[in-house]
Amino acid sequence: MRALELSLLLTTLTAGGIVGGSALEDLRHKVQESEQESLELRAANTELARRLGRLEPLGQLDGRVAEVEALLAERDPQVDGRIRLTEASVAELRDELEAREVQLEEVVQQQHAAMDAMVSTRVDAVDRVLAERLSAELALLERSLESRLDDMSGQVSDALGVAEQGLSAIGELRDALPGEQDLGRLWRELVAPVVQIHGPYSVGSGVLLESRETEDGAVTHLLTAWHVVRDVQDDPADPITPVPVRIYLEGDALREETATVLAHDAVRDICLLRLDSNRAVPYGARLASLQSAKDIATFEPVYAVGCPLGTEPLPTAGEVATPTHVVDGVRYMMINAPTYIGNSGGGIFDGNSHELVGVFAKIYNHGTLRPTIVPHMGLVVPLEEIYTWLDDEGYDLIEESGSRHLVRVDPPLWPRTTSDDVGSGLFTAATVRD
Repeated sequence: MRALELSLLLTTLTAGGIVGGSALEDLRHKVQESEQESLELRAANTELARRLGRLEPLGQLDGRVAEVEALLAERDPQVDGRIRLTEASVAELRDELEAREVQLEEVVQQQHAAMDAMVSTRVDAVDRVLAERLSAELALLERSLESRLDDMSGQVSDALGVAEQGLSAIGELRDALPGEQDLGRLWRELVAPVVQIHGPYSVGSGVLLESRETEDGAVTHLLTAWHVVRDVQDDPADPITPVPVRIYLEGDALREETATVLAHDAVRDICLLRLDSNRAVPYGARLASLQSAKDIATFEPVYAVGCPLGTEPLPTAGEVATPTHVVDGVRYMMINAPTYIGNSGGGIFDGNSHELVGVFAKIYNHGTLRPTIVPHMGLVVPLEEIYTWLDDEGYDLIEESGSRHLVRVDPPLWPRTTSDDVGSGLFTAATVRD
């Protein structure tokens, strides 16, 4: 058993790398020799016992016994010597094994210490790498969140803009609903800007634009049909006669003013004037944008406001029959809102926005001996044509405080006249100038 334990211990030392290969081989040979001697001794003893068992009765085998005793006496010193030698070898091996065990323990402790240090170093390195990765991921996350916040801010801003537009559209729709209109606002936006232009022998209409504040007070422009102004002039070729203008105020009040001709176009039948007073008017027509004027289409609702037969301004409702109707080479817009003599120079307003989209010019009639007026076939000078003419006359459209105003950017010779006169106010079988 001791030899087996030594063999196992040698195997362990070899595997642990504590004992060198050659030394371990020597030890292993010695152990094997000891084991062989032990086996030989056991075999000899077994053989002796076997022989003794086969001996004759003691009385007859005295000689044999003496021989055996002599043999044993001869063998005992040899056996004892080998046993002592083996025991000495085992003791020596045990001492060497104990020394190797101490050495092995020291190596194991060193390995544990080295392993602990390596693990600690690697843990620190892993912690640093993880910290760096975490920091980078946090930075990336912050940038992503900032980008998303910016996108969300933009989306919220867009949504607010859409909501405001929606609220504005809802307000416009609510205003357009029958029975829910602000009648006072309708009067201020549609009726109040329309004035009466009257002379000794004729009467017509005009449209005040919003007043523009100046250092001296305010400047107020007025659009009308040229034939209305022509009929109150002492000399139509030199239209310097002040034009009488009657402004209708709230509560049936009146304000009498005069206006001066700035420019006119006999072919288009349009005229621009300026009030001689520097007092602002309470209400003026809001001009539609050029794009809105271009977008006018059939079936769009309109209001026609004028002074038929010399009355106060009266509104009628209808639609655009056609945005383009040509008479004598001149483009007009035809409406089916009822109009009559005296509406000439009055305003045509968009049915939804209440912005000015044209100036009424003439009306159809039929028959020669006794002409009959067709009130639902009125012709209007479109605002798009008026803008083109004003640009030719040196006027520009500017926006101030949400209003559009006319300013002269290239003052022409005043008063400026375009083309020939329109002649009389009546056109048999075709049209009638109101």
